[in-house]
Amino acid sequence: MKRRRLLIRRWTICGIVFGALFPVAGWLLAGGALTLESISAAHAAQSVLWIVDLAPFVLGAAGALIGVEYAGVEGALRATDEKVRERTSELRDSNTRLEELMRSKDQFVATVSHEVRNPLTVVLGFADELRDGLWNRGDVELAELAELIGDQSREINNIIEDLLVAARAEVGSMTIAAQTTDLSHEARTVVRSCVCAKEVRDSIVLDLEPAATWADPA
Repeated sequence: MKRRRLLIRRWTICGIVFGALFPVAGWLLAGGALTLESISAAHAAQSVLWIVDLAPFVLGAAGALIGVEYAGVEGALRATDEKVRERTSELRDSNTRLEELMRSKDQFVATVSHEVRNPLTVVLGFADELRDGLWNRGDVELAELAELIGDQSREINNIIEDLLVAARAEVGSMTIAAQTTDLSHEARTVVRSCVCAKEVRDSIVLDLEPAATWADPA
């Protein structure tokens, strides 16, 4: 507002100063001098000078109007610049968020790949041993092997189900299948599926008592 008043005042003064040149020029041409007597005589001889005397007021008013318009245009330009800066800042923030999302996506893909590879490695390893006849064990150990393959296959299925759950969560349709779950059984399953040498895996002994909880085992 202060800037607007300053512009109007400047343009008004410029109009008055420029308009004052017209009556001064008329006085000089009509009277030949800028004395009170010559100016009075010039007005008496040429009444049109009274109209010329109004030039400072007319041009001052015109200057004020120009100042108003100029201030309006300047204000509009300033507002436009501010909006451009805001949009630029929003665009920069959007680009930053997009880059973060891209990094999160890459990390997500890497994590999922790792989580799938672990149980898949177990399934493929035991399947190769069965195929090549390297598992020369009794029926009990073969049953344990089959159970391990089944557990790891279900683990892969659970990971895929988690991906579907995440997709459903995006649209607000996620469901949880909670049931009574034994945490000690889940811990033993994790140990049995450890991707390591059998001797190392067999050396791990878990002394756990049943610990029931209400959760989604997947």
